[in-house]
Amino acid sequence: MADTLDTVAKPTGTLLVQGRNPFADETITISDPSIISTTSVDNGDGTVTVTVTGLVDGLSTITVDPGAEDAGFSAGSDDITVTTTVPPTPLTVTLA
Repeated sequence: MADTLDTVAKPTGTLLVQGRNPFADETITISDPSIISTTSVDNGDGTVTVTVTGLVDGLSTITVDPGAEDAGFSAGSDDITVTTTVPPTPLTVTLA
């Protein structure tokens, strides 16, 4: 997988595993935490909501190792590219 976060337009995203919130016992690792960070909230139902935030331009990989509920699955990953959109500079318009 590959996804992009834009620190201006869309700096955050919600991490999904198999299209669902991660199970609490799935291990989530980040290859470069200076590029992206995560925060987790326990949903009280055995899952967590994980918000991924782009910090600086670059590439970092999120890897999720299976938990007890994931029989038959191996680890999966997502390459996250973080970019910063620089809005165009408006023309300076004046009267002389």
